[in-house]
Amino acid sequence: MHREKTYLALFLFICLFLSDLQAQVTCGYAFEYSTTTPYQALSASQPTLILASGADQPTNPDDVSPTDEDFFPNQPIGFTFNFNGKAYQKLGVATNGWVWFGETQPVKAAGLVIPFTNILATEHQLEGVISALNADLEGRWNAEPATISTRTSGAAPNRTFTIEWRNFKALDDAEGTGYCGENRNRFDFQIILEEASGKISIAYNANYCWQGYNQLFQVGLRGAESGDVHTRNIPAGQQAWANSRLGLDNATVTIRSSAPVTTPPENARFVFLPSTPVPMLWQGINSNWFDKANWSGGAIPNRCNEVRIPSGKNYYPQLNGNMPAECGNLTIEQGAALNLPASYKSFLSVFGNLSNKGMMNNLSSSYITLAGTGQSTISGDGYFVGVDLFITAGANYQLQNDLVIRNLHINQGANLSLGSYVLDVFALTQQGTLRQGTGTLVIEGDPASVQMNDSTFKAENGTTFFGSGEVWAQMNNQLVPSLKYHNLWVRTNKNFNVQLGSDKDFDCNNLLFYNPGEPGGLAATARNIKVNGDFRLGIDSLPGTALAINHTITRNTGNGQFRMGEKDNLNITHSSNTTQQAINGFAAPWFKGTVTYSGDNKQTLVKGTYQNLIISGAGERNIREKVNLKGILRMESGTLLTNDSLTLKSDSANTALISHKGTGALSGKVEIERFIHGSGEQEILFGTAFQNAILRDYTEDMPILGPDGVQLSSGANATVWEYRSESQDGNFMSAWYSKTKLQDQLKAGKGLMGKVAGGSTLRIRGTVNKGLQKVALKTNAQNGFNLLSNPYPSPIDWNLLVQQSDANMSLSMSKMGAGNRFGGQFATWLPLGNEDGLGVNGATRFIASQEGFFVKAFQSDTLTFTDQCRAEVLNTRSVTVPEVIPYIRMSMNQAGKADELLLYFSSVNSNFEAIDGKDALKMKPAQDLAFWYSLKDSVQLAIQGRKSLEAPDSVPLGFHAPQAGTWQIRLSEIQHFPATAMVFLEDKKMGTYTNLRTQSSIDLNLDKGDDNNRFVIHFKPGV
Repeated sequence: MHREKTYLALFLFICLFLSDLQAQVTCGYAFEYSTTTPYQALSASQPTLILASGADQPTNPDDVSPTDEDFFPNQPIGFTFNFNGKAYQKLGVATNGWVWFGETQPVKAAGLVIPFTNILATEHQLEGVISALNADLEGRWNAEPATISTRTSGAAPNRTFTIEWRNFKALDDAEGTGYCGENRNRFDFQIILEEASGKISIAYNANYCWQGYNQLFQVGLRGAESGDVHTRNIPAGQQAWANSRLGLDNATVTIRSSAPVTTPPENARFVFLPSTPVPMLWQGINSNWFDKANWSGGAIPNRCNEVRIPSGKNYYPQLNGNMPAECGNLTIEQGAALNLPASYKSFLSVFGNLSNKGMMNNLSSSYITLAGTGQSTISGDGYFVGVDLFITAGANYQLQNDLVIRNLHINQGANLSLGSYVLDVFALTQQGTLRQGTGTLVIEGDPASVQMNDSTFKAENGTTFFGSGEVWAQMNNQLVPSLKYHNLWVRTNKNFNVQLGSDKDFDCNNLLFYNPGEPGGLAATARNIKVNGDFRLGIDSLPGTALAINHTITRNTGNGQFRMGEKDNLNITHSSNTTQQAINGFAAPWFKGTVTYSGDNKQTLVKGTYQNLIISGAGERNIREKVNLKGILRMESGTLLTNDSLTLKSDSANTALISHKGTGALSGKVEIERFIHGSGEQEILFGTAFQNAILRDYTEDMPILGPDGVQLSSGANATVWEYRSESQDGNFMSAWYSKTKLQDQLKAGKGLMGKVAGGSTLRIRGTVNKGLQKVALKTNAQNGFNLLSNPYPSPIDWNLLVQQSDANMSLSMSKMGAGNRFGGQFATWLPLGNEDGLGVNGATRFIASQEGFFVKAFQSDTLTFTDQCRAEVLNTRSVTVPEVIPYIRMSMNQAGKADELLLYFSSVNSNFEAIDGKDALKMKPAQDLAFWYSLKDSVQLAIQGRKSLEAPDSVPLGFHAPQAGTWQIRLSEIQHFPATAMVFLEDKKMGTYTNLRTQSSIDLNLDKGDDNNRFVIHFKPGV
């Protein structure tokens, strides 16, 4: 291993090996060693003298030498020198045997240059360093003055620049006595830079005498990044200087006067040449890795050579003896192999990516050492038979495939990231950082085989699986160390135990127990476990997991809940005299899948939160303690007695519901929640899903002012209004009347408007409606708007309702916009066929339980709600995009509030006449808010249908501004338009046209009031 790099001008297979190189300095310079060029000291008349001292040794030994601890920046080189890919015309010189490039200077504090040793391992951000002999050096006081000099010589483009340290020694070394005389322990050395080639030479003077000497120095190059080094490693030994090896950033060279004598030979010279390491291809002449004939470069690989072992060879590499092997990236192709026999006594170091598509077979007790920095990877779907991996300090690796290995050691200061992959190990020693990402760490060994470090274990969003028997046939008792986990999975096996916790309490986000075989395994808590997320029984891929465990989990703090996998179906058949305490310490178990209570006996529901709940069988079920439903309750058969303890939960995403499917009976009151989107005061339209509901039922969450002497709000205005359709005139706002009688009964299907706090939740309790519900539609000659509401404890599908109904009313409906953005505006939905439709301001085809909405009656009639129009939809705000209907959506925005209008195209539409079912009227907000609309035949529309995109078309727009100001007009969505079709907004007042396909938004100043004559949308067909 005397030659550390192999460089070729041409390599037949280079294209097969191209990949990211390691750091530029580390593998960007070739190395040569020679003693054939005589050392030539700079003459006194030629150089530029930087520092000279002829002072006697200080009387006080604690005094700083005149040539100790200093540096000299901005020394001119005399030409442009390229180091590590960057051009420099000057450099800095330090007394401690090194130079640096770049504007950033070393640190000097309390008279010391920091660091004064190990400059190649420093974290200080210097752009580049060349170290000739770095230690804590000082000028000698004997023989002659100590000097640091420079000289530029030669003619362009072949000039050289020399920096010379003359008559130096390591700090406090003896001098001038003993058999060595006045030159005892003296160093003369130079750094020589060559203009044309970029070559760097470090030359050492004649072999001076060292007496009683044993010192370590640093020699080599460093780039801008920490760890980007080309150091020389010279341990003690004969001929060691002639056989230096490429080292890490902390590598040192030895000068030693006693056995084994280790000194630089006369005229020793280290040369660093800018170069690119070549890849090496295994030739397979024999199986010896250390035989040069087996490699395409004719040399043994080092850490900078990419190595590829292809298939189809007579022999595959084997490591023998006690010599270490190394390479850069290592690729083992499919069908190829690398073998470490039992007799091998050293190790293989990989300083880059490890890609194994074939086989690594390790019969020895040696590790495969991974020392790649940057973003090194472990990849390939090959086999690691008996392989032990050791990731060294400073190394950084990420998995790019699932990996199964016997033993993994992550050294302190090392990093391993799983990404999204699976790492399965039998034994694990984790001292460095292990980042799980979203991947899975599977540990199968017994307690003696697992050592983990809480401070450097980064669970992130990953899964840690203590899974004895998953891959390795040997099953064991296992110990789960007390770490902080994200997802923690534990496999139990018959006749084996798992101990949860080691030296302290620990926590996790989600906890799962998994028993794939016969029951009988035991998991026991040795420490308290804090479950912040879910405690799950079973996994999604194994539905129907039984609620049976052999241990107790205690929840001390947090919001942990029992829950199942989303695909699990838990069938509970116990009778009412059975106590179900399979889960201890959890106040509100979370049943995330579907739970069915079945059978013909009495049953008591387990308190907690359910996603989907099915009641089946002839038996009677009782709710004795609080049950929350976040999904769907389906009464297939039998009876459920609620005992006023069932709540349908609502949050910003979903609202629970009671399905109309099934023949079972629901007896007792149910509490229904409604989450209010937005913040601050919000206007909502609401109704009731209960029998015999009165206004007082709503006063807990919605304050009411009433003349009956009960003052429930300190505000000056009423907070609930009804809309009297028969009283309206041409002004839509004229039919609003405050509703203040708390005993007024609320009729199913009729709507009200109220003001409530955004972010709050309304909770109303009663006996829910089912079956037919009828409501009168009223009108007069002036208008015909009716405020209705959904009378059921589940959403209704407006598309289905208008298909089934023969009521003489508009096909479109309008709800109140939800949240801050559309709050106060009406959200209008227009069905287009059985399944499709379009909406503005957040409208969808679904009307939530107890949600109010407006329709326009064309004559007095009756609207009948049926169970067939009900829907099992938890999120009524989820918007779908029609598959083929071309449309544009535009918004008028100011201060976080918006109002939308929509234009769509269909051959059944009219460009001249507003038609119900093809167009939807614009409903003006109850508040004095800014709004806008499109116009057709002088009718103000929220949704307007146009006939064709194949011909130019223009649509006038109108707006209302409550005060003068600036609004943003935005083309917020465009669907199914030809790529070349254009949309222009004309501003007649300003005389401008804006192409909204290239500029989607424009700020406009609007005057106070109404204006129907300023803006026009123009459509130009595509080419």
